[in-house]
This record gives sequence, structure tokens and C-alpha cells, in this order.
Amino acid sequence: MPNQTTSPNNIKKQDKPKLRQQQLDLFKQFYVSNAADQQNYSNLIGLWDVMPRYSISRLMMNKLRDERSVLRPYYMDFQYRNETYSIEIQPASTKNRQKPNKTTKGIEVIDYYPSANEELVEEALRKIFIEKYGSEDTSLIVRFTIYELCEMLKRFGHTRSKIEVIQSLEVMSRSKIIVSKKAVNGRGKVYIVSSYLNDLVGLDYIQDETEAPANWSARFHPMVAEAIKLENYRQYDLKILMDYKTQLARWIHRLLIDKYVFASKLKPFEIRYSTIKRDSQMLNNYGRERDAIEAIHCSFDEIKSAGVIYSFGVKNMFSDHGKIADVVFILSPTANFISEVKVANKRKSYAENELSTGLLESRK
Repeated sequence: MPNQTTSPNNIKKQDKPKLRQQQLDLFKQFYVSNAADQQNYSNLIGLWDVMPRYSISRLMMNKLRDERSVLRPYYMDFQYRNETYSIEIQPASTKNRQKPNKTTKGIEVIDYYPSANEELVEEALRKIFIEKYGSEDTSLIVRFTIYELCEMLKRFGHTRSKIEVIQSLEVMSRSKIIVSKKAVNGRGKVYIVSSYLNDLVGLDYIQDETEAPANWSARFHPMVAEAIKLENYRQYDLKILMDYKTQLARWIHRLLIDKYVFASKLKPFEIRYSTIKRDSQMLNNYGRERDAIEAIHCSFDEIKSAGVIYSFGVKNMFSDHGKIADVVFILSPTANFISEVKVANKRKSYAENELSTGLLESRK
């Protein structure tokens, strides 16, 4: 995020960030027990990956459409490390590539907010970038074909058609996300405005198997570049994350990776229902709180099955009138997750030292 002294010209320059080769090399190097495990790992990008930028479900979108199927900008607030942020998501207007239904029949152009499909596509694109980037890619541009992107999604258990993938790319490049927070001096807000993906280049048709693959390219969000520059990311097992059936389980897992850096059997992780509701923005579809709490239970069951936690407890918080005011979930990590956290901490410490050394040498 730009600070309060950042000028508009400096913000504009973030659209095409340049990174040093050393920073990118550190971004793609993972601490793993064997080389084969490298293909399962990726990086969690601090604030960018835990903000609820993909939280609006297709069901919610259909409820929000007007009689012409138009969506309006969507606003939400969340907290990250004790600071309050605001998000404005402006929908993308794209060709209606999906099969017609009662909602979309006869509509040539339709609005979408980025949602679960786009979340998975971004993860796949980032993994492609990690595996393919070269010395010329210091602008944080990912180069790929639609076939490669479909294969990467399939590799992590999410089969998508070429049409579905292209639509997701269009949604990510045509929608805007405005992330802001109050300035330190309390005067106004600092913010950054960008598409989820910038400078998308490709071909607007579906190739058959006899045609040469078309090369596509896109530039990641400026906050991704800033995180790489500052080493504000952590390695994690992408395969575990992509195996979850629910989007809420993926969000909770990302939160654990980002916040539970002290993982220990002696230090369980506590999180409240109100915190999950506020910061994930994924429980707004539930009319009853008991149903929303049950959804959280199901997500923890998924995370437990994945071998990240071995148990979770529940503690009710009561108001002065004896009613349940909140619910605290107490998570106990597995030995495997504790080990993963320690390795991620070691890798982060190494990267920070390397970047610090590089910065000092560059000033001599």
C-alpha cells in the first residue's frame, strides 16, 4: 500500500513495476525436502491474498443484479493486522460465454465480480510464473497459453474448459479493485486502483487441437510486485489449498499461513466467528447465524482432513443477558503444519537477509 506521502505520479508508476532479478529468484526458491515437492509449492502474498477480493459468490451476484442483469460497484470493509481497509469492486462487463439460463438468456454482455473461479485461475497463473519466468520477466508479466493454464488447473484438481478460463481472464482484467485505508494523519485515505490482472494480451477465440497455441500474457496486480520487492510473502503447499472443496476453507487456510507463524502444540490458534464473518465476507448469504457457524464447522472439518489441524474446539461467548454474543474456535495444529511453518519462517528469514545484503551492496 502506498503511504501518506506517496504522490499520484508514484502510484501511477506501480502499474508497471520493475523488480531485481535477486528478488524474483528468491520468490521462486522453496525450502522443501526433495526437488519433487517444488511443484506443489507457491507463495502467499500477505495482505493481497487474505483480503476478501473473491468473496462474492455467483449466488450473491444473481441476487444483486438489476432487471437488466447489471451489477453495481460492491463495497466491503475488513481488518488486517489491526488496521481497517475498505474495498470497492467494480464489476467486469464481458461477453456472455456461459450456457443460457433464466437469468442470462438473450443477454450478449453480462456483468461479473471476480469470484471463486477467478481465484483459482490467479493461483494457477502465479504458479506458471514461478515455474517459467526468465531474466526478462522483471516486470512481473506471466506468459502462457490457454492450454497451459487449463493443464495447471487440472494438475491441482480443477478442470476448466477453455471458454471458462478465457472468461475468467476477461473478468479479472476488466474488473477493478480499489483498496484503501485511512491515512496515518487521519486526513483522507490512501488507496490503489487496479485491475486484478493488467495488460492482458491474447486471442479471442478457442483453438482446436490442430492449431498452434496462441501466446497470452498478463501483468499481476501492483500489490503482488510490492510484496515480492519487500519479501512480504510466505511459502505454502498449494496442493493442499487447491484440494479444498469450499472457498471458505481456502480463506481460513490462507489466514493460518499468514498469521499462525508461531504454530506450536503449546500455542493453539484462536479465531472468532465475528472475525471470520467480517474479514472473509463469505458468510453474508446465510440468513441464520447458526447456518453460518455450521459452514465454518464444515470448513474446519476440511482443514482437519487435509492434515493441517488435528482438532478444533468451540467456546461460546455470552452477553450480559445470557445470549451467545460470539463463538471462539480453538485450533490445534498437526506436527506436519508446525514443521511447514518453521520451514517457511526459515526461508523468509533467509530471503530477508539476502535482500538486505543486496540493498546494502547496491548502495556502495
